[in-house]
Amino acid sequence: MYTNIVTILSILGLAQAHLHLDYPPTLLGDNNPFTPEGKADPYLNYPYGCCGQTVTALCKGHLDLLDQPEGQPVVTWAPGQKANFSVSGHRINSPQENPVGGTHAGGSAQIGISLDQGKTFKVIKTWQGNFPHHDKAESLDPADHTYDFVVPADLPAGKAVFAWTWINREQEFNMNCASRNLERSEALKAPHRRAEAVAFSARPEMSLNIDLPGSECKSPGNPAELRFPNPGPDVVEKDGNDGYELVEPTC
Repeated sequence: MYTNIVTILSILGLAQAHLHLDYPPTLLGDNNPFTPEGKADPYLNYPYGCCGQTVTALCKGHLDLLDQPEGQPVVTWAPGQKANFSVSGHRINSPQENPVGGTHAGGSAQIGISLDQGKTFKVIKTWQGNFPHHDKAESLDPADHTYDFVVPADLPAGKAVFAWTWINREQEFNMNCASRNLERSEALKAPHRRAEAVAFSARPEMSLNIDLPGSECKSPGNPAELRFPNPGPDVVEKDGNDGYELVEPTC
């Protein structure tokens, strides 16, 4: 009987588990060099509101670590440089048991940057559907889920917070964040880019009011994928007819 219950709970956990930010290493990630041993967050793969979690704060509630040793920057980027991030569905290496994740064969996602320690996040890039890639649905390996973007050229040097959000067709919201540095191109020998068509200050805020517990807006859910209403200047529209219409949220 006990074995059967454990098995059932494991299956349910697998069904509810998702993805987490693998690179740059998220706050309290098991691959973050500043996470104390045994202190990785076992819920990084879970969406908000799942599995007994009570945290509703942005970045899984870890923004208070930014001024602590655990919140030291894990990557340095130059304004204007081409960069990338990756997501993973691998189990979190934690003393607390947690299942492997799942891709849910798609969804929509945004990445953004905060210059005020997470009070506000500006959109850097938006994926309208097909995130993660439908044709990589069976893989949980971050090598299959790596995405390129360009760091806005008009960002000032200093510390910043990188954020990734993902909303799947099950109307579930997930968000992980990483601490990072911004340095001038000369310091990193990175190429300058021409002036941005849209200033960083004029970019829209990330859509953080969709499917978050207690939020006012809901994504369409199956059989559609979310179309972010304010995607910003850098947008990846899904290609091909995959059967999932892009629909804006209801508020």
